[in-house]
Amino acid sequence: MYNLKFIDFDQDINHCAIIDNKLSKTLFLCPNHASLKELQFIYQQHDSFNGSEFLTMDNFKLKCLNISSPLLKEEKRTLAFYAALKPQYREKFHINNYFQAVKFAYDFLFFFDELAEEMIDTPAIYEAIGKSQSAENWQIEHFRLLLEIKKDYLEYISARGFTDLIFNKNIESFNTDWLSRFQNIVVINQFYFTALEKRLLNKHDTHIYLQIPPEIYDKEELCCLPEFNAAHLNHINTKSIHNHVFSDVFSLKQSLFDQIDSLAPNLIIDFGMLQQHLESYNCRHLLAGSKKCHFFSSSLFQFYEQLHSILSSIIRQQNKFLIPINTLISTFNNKFFTQPFLRHCFPQHDTSQLERILETLLSFIYTLTDRDFKYIDMINIVPGYKLDPELLEIFQKLHKLLDNYSDINTIADLITALISSQCILPEQIINDSENQLTDLAETYYDLVEDFSSLDKINLFPDWNSIFPGNNGNKYFYSSQFLRLFLEFAKSKSYSYQKTDNSGKTWQISTLHNTRNLHFKNIIIADTIEGVIPPNRQTPFLLSEFQRKSLKLITYDDIVLREKYYFFRLIATSEYVHCFSRTSPADRTEISSFIEELHLTFPDIYQQNDLPHTTLFSELCQNLLTPESPDLSLPLLPDNFFTLPYQPEHDLKEGNFYVSPSNITRLIDNPFSYYLENLLYIKERKLEIEMDYTPLQIGNLVHNVFNNVWERILELKAAYKGQQPFCYNQQNYAERALQNLLQNNLTILLQKPYNYSDRYFNRVICPMITEAIIEFLKICDQKYTGIPINILPEKGNRNLKRKLFDLEKIPVFLKGRADLRIEIPSSSEKHIYDYKSGKYSKSSENAYNTQLLMYKYLYYPQNDLTDSWLFFVTGQELKNNSIKSGSSTEFLKNIIDNLKKSMQIIIDAGFQIGDKKDRYENESLTRRELAKQKGSKS
Repeated sequence: MYNLKFIDFDQDINHCAIIDNKLSKTLFLCPNHASLKELQFIYQQHDSFNGSEFLTMDNFKLKCLNISSPLLKEEKRTLAFYAALKPQYREKFHINNYFQAVKFAYDFLFFFDELAEEMIDTPAIYEAIGKSQSAENWQIEHFRLLLEIKKDYLEYISARGFTDLIFNKNIESFNTDWLSRFQNIVVINQFYFTALEKRLLNKHDTHIYLQIPPEIYDKEELCCLPEFNAAHLNHINTKSIHNHVFSDVFSLKQSLFDQIDSLAPNLIIDFGMLQQHLESYNCRHLLAGSKKCHFFSSSLFQFYEQLHSILSSIIRQQNKFLIPINTLISTFNNKFFTQPFLRHCFPQHDTSQLERILETLLSFIYTLTDRDFKYIDMINIVPGYKLDPELLEIFQKLHKLLDNYSDINTIADLITALISSQCILPEQIINDSENQLTDLAETYYDLVEDFSSLDKINLFPDWNSIFPGNNGNKYFYSSQFLRLFLEFAKSKSYSYQKTDNSGKTWQISTLHNTRNLHFKNIIIADTIEGVIPPNRQTPFLLSEFQRKSLKLITYDDIVLREKYYFFRLIATSEYVHCFSRTSPADRTEISSFIEELHLTFPDIYQQNDLPHTTLFSELCQNLLTPESPDLSLPLLPDNFFTLPYQPEHDLKEGNFYVSPSNITRLIDNPFSYYLENLLYIKERKLEIEMDYTPLQIGNLVHNVFNNVWERILELKAAYKGQQPFCYNQQNYAERALQNLLQNNLTILLQKPYNYSDRYFNRVICPMITEAIIEFLKICDQKYTGIPINILPEKGNRNLKRKLFDLEKIPVFLKGRADLRIEIPSSSEKHIYDYKSGKYSKSSENAYNTQLLMYKYLYYPQNDLTDSWLFFVTGQELKNNSIKSGSSTEFLKNIIDNLKKSMQIIIDAGFQIGDKKDRYENESLTRRELAKQKGSKS
């Protein structure tokens, strides 16, 4: 029997319940722990110690259950579910490992728990699916599979002495005889009652206190009617509702932090926005007082997450363990990992020394990326590189750290690794702020002890059932245990204790934790559509229509619940400040709940106009050229738009060298030439693309061609000077390419191990083979039966020839051709250069320049010299496109232009060229300023 009592919004529902029942031995049931603690506090103020008890509704149901076996909860429950999942079901639901099963396990267990709470049996589900016009056969088939999985799960945990709530929430399993010792049972503001809760409470005299208008409450079904809206809020405490509107998150947070002192809230409602990157803002107020922080935001979690990233990324190739360069870049750009790790490597160094070492380390890693390395070998790092002692120490310590996590086969092994003195201890990872102001260390060791119980309960005797065999990669197998620990830790929290000088503290909470609580001043952050109310989610298995027919909670019920919680909080608070956002650009809108309050309470509602983002406008204003020049500003120096020319640093052996391939770059863009060819500076990227670069493919093509020529020269000697171009062309090409790819450790570290590598092997390699065959056919047509000298590229052996002297500086042409063939009988000289791409008409001038400079480099006095470019992708042989008789003039123009560019470099430095980014705003570039400056002078 239910006795309903309705409390107005201007009253404290907890006080009303205590006053009415303080003299009776009462069982108080609350919707959550926050309201339960508040109720106990009020109860103690009335000195009522008469044997009353306080329980949440969930704990009440657990106390009523007669269960002899231990209950599985949280991660243990999910692990057992996965262990019981048969291979055919894993394949059916596309589950390849435990971590892919977590979401499915959550949906599965929640679904059957919901059916148990609403006392819905299997035939009712089949009936609902069959009646629905939108029903598909897949629903029936999937539900049948879910029932089989449920049966397997029960058998698995029962055999090990455990049980789960989804098998026990039936009315026969409950015993409520113990309730007879209470005079009253009082339920305080439970918004929604499940069928099971109604049955349990209906057996006894139950008083239900509700803070909701009686006219919109269904007294038979014990639920709020869907007609509930802001107009039903009567007898409210609210004196003002102020909605602060902004166009972006940055401005909203900035304003909130600026106003928090003056608003002086008793509570800040956070929907998740303020929990992100608190350290990035001046938010001492939000951290004041006692605050629970998620463990995943701690330095410990961040460190172990990065460590897991390294372990899981290691691959095994040819009995070597390789670490991706991308992993090294992310690892050593992560301060949570780098700071404790470098202190572990160099305990005697101060902060400035560690920063210098870190920069040296990053420079080395980016040097490897410039040379197209994608992995390092854990033991030999990179062949041919001699590391500085400090870098060698870092990689040795990293190898040792990873090895400590390499042989983990049980939870006990992982615990040993986590607390081993040979590793980096938690005390070395926790930063100074956390060490002084939090209980993070204590929380961590409690977490480790709790995690170790996974081994003690004997629920998973064979961890291979959770994590399949390592296939020879011990690091990846161990990483799965570390990831399990991280997943286990995500639900934990630690306390942050801090008080600012003013002694003020602000409490942060969620909307659901405010049920039954009352406040004077509140702030609600990020009141936008999609957050409050939340976006619609696709329900598990059943459609919204089917859920409604079964009387399960639908999306409309969720919106109604959120509206009630939101309106109740506002109606019981005196001063409310909402911080909202609206922006057409990203389709952000103010919450419809706020708009409803606006229409219903125009007298107490106020909303500011959408302000302009002054921070952004001021920034943009500073970038614009002032209307009138500021004469107080110093004049720009003449060399502001150039990089200085410093011969003592820029020149090798006092000479200026150019090559046939980069001479046009020096002429067109000296600035770019200086950065890439003299300083060897390239842009640092936080992630490199795991693919073969054009430079890699170009180097590979050159090396394969050279291997082919080595073989041909051997056979040429054996055939007494006859060139065997027509023999075994396929064999030459395939063997040369195969030998290079399989027996070269450098290529082992440069190649990606993904779909790009498969594409390379299936498309690029055959293309290279076909190109070599095509080139040999060309040589066969040109040189068969003619005695020739074959002169292929030889390592780093460059030829150099002086072009001219400019202000006592010798300018040399330096380089080497890929292939030269000399015909003694006719004195002809032929030069070939390989290009890995396709011929491009737009690069014709650069091609002509390169071919003519090769002729000048090798045979400047020989008129019988000719040169070609062979484009591997297009398998085309191209001569220069200069009209007959114009080569001499073309060559003279190149040298003249080079002299002019060199003179400008000597006089004014390396200037910015004409090449620009297509997104560049010309009015804001140095180049445009330089042009304007030049035109004025």
